Amino acid sequence: MRLAFPFSLALACLIATDACAHVGYKIQMTSQFKETKKGSSTFRNIFVTGHAHYPDGTVLKVGVRSEKVGGSYILWANAVVRKEEFAAELGPWNQSFPPGKYIAEAWFEFDKQPEAVRSALKEQDEFRECLKDDPAYQERYKKENPERYEKLMKQIASSGKCASNKQFGACELMIGTPDDAAQETENEKAFIRDHVDATKELLGELIRTEAKHKDPNRNAAINQDAYAGWVGEWQDVVSKSDLEISERRKAVIVNEFSDVYACISNALISLFELEQNVQSFLYGDAVAKQKELDELLKKGDGASKDEKRHRDSLKREMAALVKARAEMEKRTVEALADAMHGKQGLDPSPELHESFIAEQKEKNGFSWED
Repeated sequence: MRLAFPFSLALACLIATDACAHVGYKIQMTSQFKETKKGSSTFRNIFVTGHAHYPDGTVLKVGVRSEKVGGSYILWANAVVRKEEFAAELGPWNQSFPPGKYIAEAWFEFDKQPEAVRSALKEQDEFRECLKDDPAYQERYKKENPERYEKLMKQIASSGKCASNKQFGACELMIGTPDDAAQETENEKAFIRDHVDATKELLGELIRTEAKHKDPNRNAAINQDAYAGWVGEWQDVVSKSDLEISERRKAVIVNEFSDVYACISNALISLFELEQNVQSFLYGDAVAKQKELDELLKKGDGASKDEKRHRDSLKREMAALVKARAEMEKRTVEALADAMHGKQGLDPSPELHESFIAEQKEKNGFSWED
């Protein structure tokens, strides 16, 4: 299992873009990733520094996120502006950072500033007046700063609010190289495929073992003791696989396949529950209940009122166990199908998702109905 990433550090800064009026307008920044070894432990930090054209005491909210994972931020920290400079340290983290592109952002929100800062900012035109509320101010601003005017009006049109009340800067942080990131993605995919295949094999092994123990012509060596010995080893493999997935998820600060790992973990949980149901029908409570139910059914109308009530209760219990069995089969297979071909799977495809389920149903003799 590959948990550490031997990669180089690259850094790039993202300047203002037309897509958002306030990127880089008042905040310009850079970020740096650093690993520090202390004894046998390694700690990771991201340091963000920059210029921010705001009064002393302005509070910026600084965060970092992975570009691959989207809008989920890893951590936030506050940074206070002093002499138009700010700095923030994010971390330390014990987890590794998968190679790839990260985005550091620094956000300014007028309404969340200390009173002294808000008072000072209100002396500036863009905070004292709002373009959307004053046509005369719009005309004056348009003449004085036409490019800036267009950006502000676009921001106001999209949000309905004065753009100046919320501003941010951003910069890119490349950890490792694009090749490192591509290789790590392939490693993750291989790990996932291996565990999906292993879980399919565990499921098949359970069904084959059940068939052997249900065979009326089985030899004497295929008995409850033999099943107990086999299931102990089988459960150890299930637990080991679940632990490997859990440790891999915890070892990194962010994982683009987190949802896929969750699907495999869910499949393993359902598989473990399915085995409990199988064992009950082979050598557990379900066997005793079925035997008792068979005896009551033989009595037919000759059964007493209490016996009939008990018979009906046993019928419901056995029907519930059968239904639970079908639900466990379905959850196990569908979770694996989701990992491979669901919306967040390795290869999203409704057709492949459906064929995966059909194949597993046929292979294992499952007959649940959707």
